[in-house]
Amino acid sequence: MVAEGVQRIALVTEDLSRYAERSGLPLAVTLHDRSQMDQVPRELREVKGVSVLIYDQVCAAEKRRRRKHGELAQAARRVVINPAVCEGCGDCGVQSNCTSIAPLETRLGRKRVIDQSSCNTDYSCVKGFCPSFVTITGATPKQAKDSLKQEPDWPELAEPEPAICDKPYNILINGIGGTGVITIGALLGMAAHLEGKQVSVLDMTGMSQKNGAVSSHVRISSASQATHAQRIASGEADLVLGCDMLTSASHDALAKMRVGRTHAVINLHQQATGQFTRQPDWQFPADDIQTLLKQAVAENTDYVDATRLATALCGDAMASNLFMLGFAWQKALLPVSAQALLRAIELNGVAVDANCKAFMWGRRTAVDLKRVEAYVSPARPLLFKRRENLDEATNYRSAFLTAYQNAAYAAQYTRLVQQVREAEARLGKGGEA
Repeated sequence: MVAEGVQRIALVTEDLSRYAERSGLPLAVTLHDRSQMDQVPRELREVKGVSVLIYDQVCAAEKRRRRKHGELAQAARRVVINPAVCEGCGDCGVQSNCTSIAPLETRLGRKRVIDQSSCNTDYSCVKGFCPSFVTITGATPKQAKDSLKQEPDWPELAEPEPAICDKPYNILINGIGGTGVITIGALLGMAAHLEGKQVSVLDMTGMSQKNGAVSSHVRISSASQATHAQRIASGEADLVLGCDMLTSASHDALAKMRVGRTHAVINLHQQATGQFTRQPDWQFPADDIQTLLKQAVAENTDYVDATRLATALCGDAMASNLFMLGFAWQKALLPVSAQALLRAIELNGVAVDANCKAFMWGRRTAVDLKRVEAYVSPARPLLFKRRENLDEATNYRSAFLTAYQNAAYAAQYTRLVQQVREAEARLGKGGEA
């Protein structure tokens, strides 16, 4: 039944086969594939009277959550990018607007790679005309290296005294949507509750989109010390747990820090933003971020490449936030016990073993980073490599093109480079830039 006065209903869906039998739909309903999502609203605005637009699709991030909980079957296909074919044009980002497409820096310039840990298997990235995309059916992302499956004998870790919370101890957790920032706040809240402490957790999800800025304000105090305001005031953060480097240096986050009070633990991973999908040459402002953090907390900062280490040790980048939590706990920066946190992970009931493992590896890294690094990347002979000059770069590319096609094809390239060098020399601008 259609409400009186409704002239047209446009139903846009990811799967038109759901409506192969449309006898139950009113005549006013028209069906459209989601590829027409831009076109349909333009048509509806020309309709005289009331029109309705219905979009039928489960959010891609929600699908990933359901797969994680076993409520939805795992995707049958995976998409990867062959870097030898990729030219770094960025069209895949334009087509999909997906932040799981990340930059891959190679000897031949910037390419693209798909972050399999955060990929929603939405497949919109393959819509572009690009021969570098490869779809694989029946495969799952590779987990931790075989060499890492057997953990080495590790000395028992000392348990530091938890941070003092005779007055509210303020923890600001910064990260991006879809990586479990809210879960970290919830685990801290539950751990404090289990120990009979006062606790408040305020989540700031913004648009709550994948890779959008997310923060959690956690305030913990002893049972006798009431916590009133939920939001951490300016300059009142005791710990900033920066699960994402960029959001940790946002204006709002920096405002919560104060030299002499705040300690920051920052993940060094350079996560590309939505801006990268539209600007293929966008560069991550790592140096600027570290300068801002130094101004905010002086030298009171621990940097750790949590995403790289957690992925190598646990097989999934999603373990990085629990890794960060373990690192901060071992540094005596959290006012709850490890036992309470592990119990909170158990009560959460999601990937319990994996999360406990990530927490432990974070603790170990806080104690002996060099040993963890050696375990992840066994020692190799140290090779000193000077910066490649223009002749070396040209020779490498010429050999590459010869292997790719033939010597004649490589000669076209070397002739062009030589013509440019001669032209610059005539202008008095010779050099290698």
